[in-house]
Amino acid sequence: MKNTYKIRKPRREFYFLFALIFCSLFYFSCSNTDDFNPGFRQAEISSFEKLEVEMSAKERLRLNFARKMAVAVSENPEIRLFLKTEALKMINNDYDVFYPVVKDRIVEGAQLKSNDGASSKSNSGASTFRNLLLQYFDDESELFEIEQQLPLLTIFIPQLPENSFSAESWDPNDPEQNPVVAVRLSSSSDVPMIDNFHNQEYVVESDLIPAYPVIVIKDNERIELSDESNTSIEKRELACFSEISESPTYNYIDDNFDPCYTDPWAGGGGSGGGSGGGSGSCDPNFIPISGRDITVNQFLKDAYNVFDGSITTPWHRDNIYYQLTPTQTTNAFTGSRFVEALTYFELQGNDPQNVFSIISDQSGVGNNDPLDANHDWDHDQRNRTPWTDGFFEFEVSIEDNAVNRSIKNTTEHFSAAPEELFEYEQETVTRTRGAWPVTWKRTYWRPIITGFKGMSFINGDSNNQKLNIHNWDLLKYSNVWTFTFAEFDTSEEIEITSTSSVTFNTNVEANVNFPGDAVKFGLKYGASIEREESQGISTKVKLISDEIGEKDVHFYDRVLNKNSCDNKLYPKLYETSYIKFELRPVQVEF
Repeated sequence: MKNTYKIRKPRREFYFLFALIFCSLFYFSCSNTDDFNPGFRQAEISSFEKLEVEMSAKERLRLNFARKMAVAVSENPEIRLFLKTEALKMINNDYDVFYPVVKDRIVEGAQLKSNDGASSKSNSGASTFRNLLLQYFDDESELFEIEQQLPLLTIFIPQLPENSFSAESWDPNDPEQNPVVAVRLSSSSDVPMIDNFHNQEYVVESDLIPAYPVIVIKDNERIELSDESNTSIEKRELACFSEISESPTYNYIDDNFDPCYTDPWAGGGGSGGGSGGGSGSCDPNFIPISGRDITVNQFLKDAYNVFDGSITTPWHRDNIYYQLTPTQTTNAFTGSRFVEALTYFELQGNDPQNVFSIISDQSGVGNNDPLDANHDWDHDQRNRTPWTDGFFEFEVSIEDNAVNRSIKNTTEHFSAAPEELFEYEQETVTRTRGAWPVTWKRTYWRPIITGFKGMSFINGDSNNQKLNIHNWDLLKYSNVWTFTFAEFDTSEEIEITSTSSVTFNTNVEANVNFPGDAVKFGLKYGASIEREESQGISTKVKLISDEIGEKDVHFYDRVLNKNSCDNKLYPKLYETSYIKFELRPVQVEF
């Protein structure tokens, strides 16, 4: 159940009455003309605007925690240093301070207060983070409820534009860097802010990014509660952080978020970097991405060359997984050295700003922003900026229809900083906060998205993230895999069971005369075509995710395309309205 919660404005009645009388006599002195931004109503700049934010019960708990945190960080430089230190550990490859991990750690130098409000010297240097926070709650049951209801509670230190604030640059001993505390919501795209230093709470519009110190209270999107009842899920324990050994335990959603994960498939993938040849006035019938030609391994080139000119529409994977050639048309499966991998990802679209808005929206489809009535501009122009949650998290669901499991899809995850996906510019916006005669100015950044960038996942690119799936054994997997991409958020995951038609090759079977697991008789489909099976199988989906593309990939698809303009081989590129990506085999055993 969601309730409408009104952000309180301390001492508003007194200041409103006083300012109203004063401004009626001295209109121009109160107009704040220097701070007025064309395109914004004056009421949106005024500190007297009534802002209402719709919140769920759990979000109100998060707000309560944020209020206590705002006072605690304001009064304790030791807590500020503690948060900075923990954030720099990057427990999940982002600047998240995961509360369940750190709550019982000692905050060096911090002192509990005695009953008269003075610091207790006897407790100096021996206070846990939780005990220090507990001083700001009226009763321990408040904090206990927060801990029970918010098991993924996280304090995030954002990297704000133009080097205005980050975990690295934060000076905990500088009073000017006392942070405002923000609350990340899923029910609203705007951001409540608690400014303890100025004793004020306000809401920042969703398309603005603060240019002053801010920390964010949110749920973690890279760590999840383990589901002990689901034995089909691979458990990824937080090995680096043994404090999470008690029940409930936690897992990383993906190995790419685990800073201690060691890739058992290290190696392979070819060389990266450099630039490819341009096409000039020549038309290669596809748009090659500059530099991707030099990431192509020799075994991929061999698979291309062995069929080149010999067979119309060759199946390159016939050679890679079964070592078939125009003259060797039957062989066992020999492809256990290889796995299919996503090696490149890029967003695309006619309007980069709109694509940014699509993947940044956290409110869910059909959940109208309750603050829209307070603004003049269109809803489509109001973006949920990612500054409150760090990097984007993407999920790739691969529907491979495996015959040896009941779930027809597997998932891979990767993270991306906004600057890895977008080219953008910044404009500044000034807001006047407070109420006359006590006012102050705050500066914000508004990003203007101008274009796209691509991410490579090969040879250590993109922070060594790898999106390796599994091999393509036609005895185990269908001929067609469906890839669904989404920018995912913390939400409930459900399992949907349905009946669908799945296609398999008919010329693949187990055979004792060959040493491999499966034998393929004949190139392509052999003497017969695919068989179809009707299967009742399940798919796992998240209830709140921004889907950005779906594409079928066939076993028979070319792995490489030759650019007739420079005679170089480029990985095949798959495209939808919003994304483009590469899928190709990579070698993981040598």
